[in-house]
Amino acid sequence: TASQAVARDLAQYGVAPRERIRVIPLAPPPLAPGNGSSEIAELARAAPFLLHVGGDEPQKDQPTVLRAFGLLCRNPAFRHNLILVGKHHGDDMPALQVTTRAARRILRLTKVTRADLDALYAQCSAFVFPSLYEGFGLPVLEALRAGAPVVTTNVGALSEIAGDAALFVAPKNPEAVAHAVRRILEEPLIING
Repeated sequence: TASQAVARDLAQYGVAPRERIRVIPLAPPPLAPGNGSSEIAELARAAPFLLHVGGDEPQKDQPTVLRAFGLLCRNPAFRHNLILVGKHHGDDMPALQVTTRAARRILRLTKVTRADLDALYAQCSAFVFPSLYEGFGLPVLEALRAGAPVVTTNVGALSEIAGDAALFVAPKNPEAVAHAVRRILEEPLIING
């Protein structure tokens, strides 16, 4: 398996005895050549942005990202956009009570090239990934490799993958996510500093 967290889970649930489980961590894919497409470069120039990768799969907890972004947008000085990368299956903005002003600052990208994704990681002000469970957490590793400040949860393998290079928040806590993003924007050297 890819992480100690999954090894513990497999042993705990009787899938296999711990001594028969081997952990072989994943590595991020090689960096794509180039700096991404002109469209991604234009997005990055338009306004600073927060990034979430993972689509609207339930365990990625995109609703918490959206609620946290809504909280951040209450401050008139907050000028960031939010870019969501991944599959999307409907319109969740009204259900999440994101203000119209905040909703206009959210961009969904359902398909991006590897070069574009690497460029997004490298250019975001913060990578926000409040997952409810990850067996490894490759997006966190990719973001860290690109030098992005990371806000994530301390569940599954995420603390194992990020170590002390991320800010950790409780799951399903948009207020904590918003607070962590504010810390990153106000104190950019708190991570990797």
